Amino acid sequence: MQSGVAYDLSRFETKRHTNPQPKPRLKAVKGKKKKTAVASRISPVLAVMTAVVSVLICAYMIYTHVMITETTAAITRVNKEITTLQSEQVRLNSELDAIMSRGNIEEKALALGMYQADKLQVECVEVNSGDKIEVLADERNIFEKIGDFIDNLF
Repeated sequence: MQSGVAYDLSRFETKRHTNPQPKPRLKAVKGKKKKTAVASRISPVLAVMTAVVSVLICAYMIYTHVMITETTAAITRVNKEITTLQSEQVRLNSELDAIMSRGNIEEKALALGMYQADKLQVECVEVNSGDKIEVLADERNIFEKIGDFIDNLF
């Protein structure tokens, strides 16, 4: 059989002390009141200054967060524009390649009445016949040269 410990109701009864301890009596002291240690150290000016600095720090943190958000949005906008311009460049390069293809150029040349030159139509010209420098003597006098200079100015 089980023991009746769980049903021991004597544990919940209030106990009465036969020798009650006397309560300490409080004395009212007239005169200066002692300030608490914390209150004596913190002045109202210091508390206000601390509050102002705290508000300024919070405002600065909010401002920097807003600036970071705006900068991130601008970077995202520029990256989208770069992507759009790169795709436009690819499209224009493919369009240019299609226009400048050899078959397209030959077709336009034939439409304009042009044709490819034969070997019989090619003539070779020799340009290098020798290196000579000829200096012509200037037989004008100094006054004619000055007059020509003044004429060339106007």
